[in-house]
Amino acid sequence: MDILSMNPGFSISDQSSLVPAASAACVRLGQTFTNNATFTPQHDAYKPLIQASWSETTWQAPACIFVPRTVDELQGAVSILVEKEASFGVRSGGHMPIPGAAVVDNGVLIDLSRFTDIEYNGEHDKVVIGTGLRWQNVYDYLDQYGVTVVGDRDLDVGVGGLILGCGLSYLSESYGLACDNVVNFGVVLADGSTVNANEYSHRDLFWALKGGSNNFGIVTSFTLKTYPIQQVWGGTRIVSWYQVDDFLDAMIEYETAPDRDPLASVNIDLVATNETIILTLPTMEKNRPAAFSVFDRFETTLDTTGIKTLTELMSEFPTPPIPRIRHHALTIKPTKQLTAALKAVMLHSPAHAHHPIRHRRHRLEAGQPRSGGGGGAIGNALGLEAVPQSWFGLDLRWWDAADDERMRTAGAALYAEIEEAAAAARDRGGRLRYLFLNDAHEGQAIMAGYGDENVRRMREVREHYGPHRVFDRLLAGAFKLP
Repeated sequence: MDILSMNPGFSISDQSSLVPAASAACVRLGQTFTNNATFTPQHDAYKPLIQASWSETTWQAPACIFVPRTVDELQGAVSILVEKEASFGVRSGGHMPIPGAAVVDNGVLIDLSRFTDIEYNGEHDKVVIGTGLRWQNVYDYLDQYGVTVVGDRDLDVGVGGLILGCGLSYLSESYGLACDNVVNFGVVLADGSTVNANEYSHRDLFWALKGGSNNFGIVTSFTLKTYPIQQVWGGTRIVSWYQVDDFLDAMIEYETAPDRDPLASVNIDLVATNETIILTLPTMEKNRPAAFSVFDRFETTLDTTGIKTLTELMSEFPTPPIPRIRHHALTIKPTKQLTAALKAVMLHSPAHAHHPIRHRRHRLEAGQPRSGGGGGAIGNALGLEAVPQSWFGLDLRWWDAADDERMRTAGAALYAEIEEAAAAARDRGGRLRYLFLNDAHEGQAIMAGYGDENVRRMREVREHYGPHRVFDRLLAGAFKLP
């Protein structure tokens, strides 16, 4: 049964225990939208909607949950929230495991799961996708046309949060980050109006949304470039833990190779808790790239590499069913000296993801401003340095809420050890300023890492499109402008 059709109706009496601003907003939403779009804690659909967020660490208790069906309904809801000065959160897929990133306590949670329209335009090699979709939905739809987009490597991730945070993809080595493949954002602003932000209209907002998270508006749709890719060579290899020292050396060899194939990509997960190395090897062509030969010398306990669809490849590595998650992000230059300093810490981390960001011409320069006709590409807000780099993600998972504080403390301690190791490395310029938002935790200064000039420009965009700073004051979110 559709959870949104349970227990229809809205009762003002449900609101007696809620904080005044949120209570008033919930009542007004329920009275204005009578199509069963507002859910209070007394509704049968309320708890399933709360639990739709990926990590149990993010489950909170909003005063009510509003699920708009149309952009018009969302516009009306934003106007009500601003009028009542009510705090609110916005959730696309709810995949970020940070409390308050896409939910809100005692405020109004706007759930965008009904924004699931998708339309492919083969003549212009573009697809319009609703922000409520998951990447599995997008890939399945596009497979029938033999094309794909630069989207997430995890099929269950929501479209909105990934793109607005940056978006790392198996296609990024060739075609840039997910945010750089957006040609239009459909946005609801703080005054309830809508705009299309692209290279020709609202160019400053177009730039800021590419990495600026939810600081400027609520994005309802994304228009993305498509690429004629379906069958690829790739798969998963699992390497026994006893080979981990040699494997880390091979990883550096791969990262620092001067002429690596831009159609090849690597994702590495070191899982100390079950003594495995999970190596995902996707390429955007049907032939096995020579760049992967550096990993051939390792004995495997599983090897699924071969010709398959890109969607099939991504489905090989599902998310572990452990309910509580915490991430930490770090960016460094890949050098043997620095990896040697980090090795001891990495080998004792519960789980550690490694994303080589190597090919400057594609991944990094795709987001750099450059001139040109027809409006010109205007880059993104990330402030990436155009040098080879590694995006590390410390991935902590546990079962019980009673262990939350212990895991937070343990994560902070492990991260501090990694930072100390990086500082002690001979290459003292090895740590880079940028941090990957999609893998970060709430205490990390993500926006500051974009650089002073980009922060200044984002502040100007925020003031221009929300002069009363609605999305700064009222909207919950993990990463605000400093």
